Amino acid sequence: MIMRQIVLWMGLALSLGCSKTLQLNLIINDPCNQVVLGSQGVNAQHLELSVSSPELSEPEGTIWSQGDRQGELQGLSPVSDAVVSVSARAANAAGDPAETLAATTVGLVDLTAGDGDVTNLNVVLGRVGWFMNTTDADAASNGNAVCTGLGAKRRGHSASLLPDGRVLVAGGSSVATDKETFWETTEFYEPETGLFVRGPSMAMVRKDHTATVLLDGRVLLAGGLGILNEGTVTTLRVGVVYDPATDTFSGPLRMDQSRAHHTATLLADGRVLLAGGTGDSNVLASTEIFDPTTQTFCAGPSLEPQLRAYHAAVRVGGQQVALIGGRGTGQVLSSVQFVTVAGCGAGSVTAGPSLTKARSHLSAALIPGRNAVAVLGGFEAAATSTENGKGSDAVEFIKLNTQTLGSSTTVCGTLRLRNPRGVAALAPVPGALLILGGLNAQGEALGSAELLRVGDVDSCDVGFELTAGPLTKARAQAEATVLLGGDILVTGGFENPNGVISSLSPGEIFIRDR
Repeated sequence: MIMRQIVLWMGLALSLGCSKTLQLNLIINDPCNQVVLGSQGVNAQHLELSVSSPELSEPEGTIWSQGDRQGELQGLSPVSDAVVSVSARAANAAGDPAETLAATTVGLVDLTAGDGDVTNLNVVLGRVGWFMNTTDADAASNGNAVCTGLGAKRRGHSASLLPDGRVLVAGGSSVATDKETFWETTEFYEPETGLFVRGPSMAMVRKDHTATVLLDGRVLLAGGLGILNEGTVTTLRVGVVYDPATDTFSGPLRMDQSRAHHTATLLADGRVLLAGGTGDSNVLASTEIFDPTTQTFCAGPSLEPQLRAYHAAVRVGGQQVALIGGRGTGQVLSSVQFVTVAGCGAGSVTAGPSLTKARSHLSAALIPGRNAVAVLGGFEAAATSTENGKGSDAVEFIKLNTQTLGSSTTVCGTLRLRNPRGVAALAPVPGALLILGGLNAQGEALGSAELLRVGDVDSCDVGFELTAGPLTKARAQAEATVLLGGDILVTGGFENPNGVISSLSPGEIFIRDR
């Protein structure tokens, strides 16, 4: 195969504060994904660069037309945390910039160099609406096709966006044929380089845990499954906290109860509600609350008589969380509970409406501005294990009564996904929800993804459309993480060709609409 590629140097004179200038050279080259700006339907006539930062009142940008190789941004303050976006645009009838065809965003980029300094920035563009392999940007700038992936094959892991734009990938396990290896390792995805690099050890193997980014940027990893010295799989009663400022884990922190397959939800006041899950031999009805200021756990309100694991959790108020579906003891649940968190041992649990379809291993998210929660896919029948489930295409919405949550209702129960999906990944993109991968109705890992666009919930004005391009790898139980620029990083999960389960290492990114 002839690897098509493009190398494009674009000199940009940045006029910084104190009359300093910085030469920023953008190097665009993508032999890994073969996104060529003049072919493959990416007939780009213009290239746009945008710089944003919390230190800037609004983004600054400039556009090169075809044939140009330099531009200028005037009056840009020196910033050390710039988010740089590059877009390849089509031309309209007049030749002016039109819709975006390919794009990427990287950050945080240091634009505080001295007067006359030159900064080279390697960027890899992906087609808008498609998935692209994560790529070694430095190797790509030299014309080498180096797709990147996790250092360890992982499923049951976590992936958390850090304040500096990196993604912390932690724990999980590697499954190949009948052998499973648990990981205590972590790694970081670095958007500026496209690489996955080794992080600090958690000092304890862990999978099927939760990871919650706290308000101060630290990450709480709680519970999950681990292994005792004699090789017995056990449910963990410990949490650890990763601090990006020191690149270390603190702990272990003793939880109120051992739990895995639970949910963890960040509350408005910075505390975290852990709910349900499985113990060593039972499904739990308990909750607990983590206080980041004291780094302690305490008991929260009980879900009794409901036992719940493999469910979804969505924050619907400052201290209110909806627990949706899941598994009880042997049966799939249709129930919804609203938990209101107060102090230790305090709070309340209110029964919500019953789902039209009972389901576990589902996806759910709050729809901004609609007072509604979307409930998508899942397993309608009890599965002996996550990898043995059969996906559902069922869709419905919980219409929230914000005054009295217990009076909320379910609506639009006749809607259907384009493909049945269980244990799929879900992430927000502008104006839509992206649901990707998962297991279909035959229990096969999917390579497709679709966008859910909500017009009006009351009239069930909801659209489902497959993404312009599929995943680069069929996968279920993957993690989807929103990057600083709004694109979606997809990591890990498992594939099951011919029924053979195997954990995955390749990474990929969904390029959102601009």
